[in-house]
Amino acid sequence: MKKHRWGEGERVHQADLLLHGKRRKIKSLGRQDVHEVLDGIVARGAPIMANRVQALLSKIYNFGIGPGIVEHHPCLGVPRPAKARQRDRVLSEDEIRSLWRVLDYEAPVMDATVKVRLMTAQRGVEALAMRWDHIGDWWTIPVKVAKNGLIHRVPLAPQVLALLYELRPVTGHCE
Repeated sequence: MKKHRWGEGERVHQADLLLHGKRRKIKSLGRQDVHEVLDGIVARGAPIMANRVQALLSKIYNFGIGPGIVEHHPCLGVPRPAKARQRDRVLSEDEIRSLWRVLDYEAPVMDATVKVRLMTAQRGVEALAMRWDHIGDWWTIPVKVAKNGLIHRVPLAPQVLALLYELRPVTGHCE
């Protein structure tokens, strides 16, 4: 898991591994144990979470195999329990209009953050990490913020620039 997702990994560990009676040394877990944990998660109606648990376990064992912390990898050959599905839900034009009107009553930074996300189709983490020195003719999303770890340039429509420059006095000209 990426560093910014460690909390989710810890939650999965607590909820889906420890609570399934697998309070044993990681070296002693076998393929059958992995299947039992994943099947239990699927049985409670959370097949996508079962995929995440399988991925987390796999990462844990991949980490441990290299330096010899563990000698075997019980996730090898264990398929993901569920087929990943793409999200296809998008806001309708009416929903976007309603959201836009509601945002006018929010704090200016929150209002601007959501509107910039809507107008640029960028992720929330990226919008929240935006700094004034990232803004020019383009919004340059730095490597450390971009999901793919590559610098990313986003063209800014005049409406986005106007929104940002209205926000500037509110931010006290800080970064």
